Amino acid sequence: MSFADPRVAIEQMRDVAFGIEGDEPAKAFAKRLVRALGARAVFLEAENLPLYHAGAVLASNYVVALADMAQRLLVTAGVPEDQALPMLIPLLSSVVQNLAQVGLPAALTGPVERGDVSSVEQHLRVLEARAPDLLELYRLIGRDVLRLAREKSHLEPEAVKRLEALFGAGRGPRN
Repeated sequence: MSFADPRVAIEQMRDVAFGIEGDEPAKAFAKRLVRALGARAVFLEAENLPLYHAGAVLASNYVVALADMAQRLLVTAGVPEDQALPMLIPLLSSVVQNLAQVGLPAALTGPVERGDVSSVEQHLRVLEARAPDLLELYRLIGRDVLRLAREKSHLEPEAVKRLEALFGAGRGPRN
């Protein structure tokens, strides 16, 4: 749960899972406390807590940073600054709803999932020219988007090959 507004967080506590680690008495106490909050407990080994937390940070803090980057791109494209984030909120909300309803990788949509190489080429060209600071991030995340797209649907082998080349597949930690 992201606690930007504690009142909202308290109201949504029943949807929260708490990662818990400790000895047996501590876990039993934590389980009772979490249950009293209306939430649920997930028990983890101590050595796994940093990895668990890194996953939560990617799903929350990094999504906020990605929204900021997307907003900057919209503003650079000519969208008034006060309208850019409100334009992105329905898109972000629909992605979360898709994840909740159909899961991974089925929630993935977009040009990579469709094998639309020309759109990705256009994105890379415009990022290089107008937002070069986001170019490598686009490629890095694109590699994982391609992995998900291949899990979701059958992409033409030629499209996969071209997308791998555009994203620099083989340069990232997953390859």
